[in-house]
Amino acid sequence: MRLSNFLVMFSACALFAACANDETPDGNNLSQGNGEQAFIAVRLAAPNAMTRATYEDGSAAESDVDDIRFYFFDNDGKDVSVSGIGTESSVNFITLNASSTPTVPSFDDAGTDVNVDKKATVLVLNNVDLDNRPAKMMVVLNTGDALGNTSLSLSSLKDKAEDYLKDKTSEGKFVMSNSVYMDGNPLATVDAIDVADYISENQSGAETNPVKVYVERVVARVDVKQKSNNNSLQGYTDDTDVAATNINGYQDPSTHKVIANVKGWAIANQNAKSYLIKRLDDKNWNATSPFTGWNDATNHRSYWANTTQLNTGASALATNPDYNSITKAQETTIPNSQYCQERTEITDIDDNPTELIVFAQLTVNNNPTTIARYGGQYYTVDALMSTFLAQLGDIYIKSKEGGSGSTNIDKWTALSADHLKLRPAEDGEDGVAAYEAVLDLQDEFANGDNYEFASNSEGTTSMELSAVEKALNAFTAQLWYNGRTYYHVPITHDTDGATATDPGRFGVVRNHLYNIAISGITGLGTPIPGDTEGGEEDPDDPGKDPIDPEDPEDSNSYLAAEINILSWNVIGQNVELGKD
Repeated sequence: MRLSNFLVMFSACALFAACANDETPDGNNLSQGNGEQAFIAVRLAAPNAMTRATYEDGSAAESDVDDIRFYFFDNDGKDVSVSGIGTESSVNFITLNASSTPTVPSFDDAGTDVNVDKKATVLVLNNVDLDNRPAKMMVVLNTGDALGNTSLSLSSLKDKAEDYLKDKTSEGKFVMSNSVYMDGNPLATVDAIDVADYISENQSGAETNPVKVYVERVVARVDVKQKSNNNSLQGYTDDTDVAATNINGYQDPSTHKVIANVKGWAIANQNAKSYLIKRLDDKNWNATSPFTGWNDATNHRSYWANTTQLNTGASALATNPDYNSITKAQETTIPNSQYCQERTEITDIDDNPTELIVFAQLTVNNNPTTIARYGGQYYTVDALMSTFLAQLGDIYIKSKEGGSGSTNIDKWTALSADHLKLRPAEDGEDGVAAYEAVLDLQDEFANGDNYEFASNSEGTTSMELSAVEKALNAFTAQLWYNGRTYYHVPITHDTDGATATDPGRFGVVRNHLYNIAISGITGLGTPIPGDTEGGEEDPDDPGKDPIDPEDPEDSNSYLAAEINILSWNVIGQNVELGKD
């Protein structure tokens, strides 16, 4: 296993004009006078991860460096100018850009990097007012032009929150920033690193005393595989443990076994944005359960974060995936890994913790099958319709001029399955869950101008169309249309005996890998209902709606998943920045 603290090495020299005043701050060997240049050497490293069970190094794509921006501040977090030549605007940052694709270093048996140049990047600071010289530095990787071209104070930088999944992860350019943790007595947040003692009057002096900055990715990673063989979910099937004899409507139930065929997976209930700089509470939170040991100042990292402010509001959560788009996108290849925004401080399952959703299709004898559940029993659609009609009572229909269908003009006909359908629940429909289907009239017969209704065969007791629909809509069922279903499980950050009320139980934290092993599927899952006469192309098809993960009240379904949390390190890269 590779070491958990690999340097991200790069070599560059950026020159800027300089100015200085008459005083040299204690602890630094800056020359006095105007026009002198100040130098600082910087190495980037991944924070160690000694208190987690284990860790995993990032791949080349996950650790690729395209650009690096160095921000400088005073002790109060105010921006300090470090660049600008002549009439150029002075700003408190220096940006270096990569000129070639980085390569993964090689390692000997002891884990020692034998390829990477050990020379740190040397930054040349100019136009520095020594009365307000840089005291702190923040480093941000792979943001491109997203941060703009004007100076930012430390507080402004810490307030930055964006969607760091969009574009960046698909390009293999993961946004990274300083590792944030707690240190000191009393404990306080360490984010911007102290650099006062690392600034030198010459390049060689800086190179002999480089400052090491620990960086971590802004997003988290989720891996999902089969537990038995550590393979992708591609082709994964499981007996749902629903006894075939319970499915009413099969002539020979014992020969009809329900199988769940996994079609893809996604992450739901993730924040729409992540902070660029991780946030922590300035309190001794790591001394209380379950956070004991989650702050690791020795190894320059924390295993927790505070996203409370990002969790609230109508647009706090990103749009959840839908069945159709995921199963279509993953029809040929189900990925092992996906990435998600940081989301913590969720103490209740009803607060929408970030979840894994596994989409599947139910089959009987290898054929996708529509299955219904009503009153605790399973049915074919035909058997369910017969059950509904037996409980519905007498309703008769007669065609008027212009009406057609299965009725004759001036003849009263008992309502039959030919007149009915099971439709998806409408948004906000009173007393109906999103996963339920509702008994209703076929569209043709739901027309008061063409049809009339009565409660007896003679038609002497008429019924309004609205009364008929109300009587029908009282019947609801779970309907797995064409076998479409999903299983879900909250992603837990505290896996060591966490209780339902532990503040650290649910969550995803940046630069962590949540390795989820699927060991089994039980039950039919949560239905994605559909119109039995509709289909995948129906614009009202619920398969096109974002999933709001939930379990039916009488569900006996679950996804058996084991979550192993790893520290996901930034592997070393041989990156040369600043060249033309």
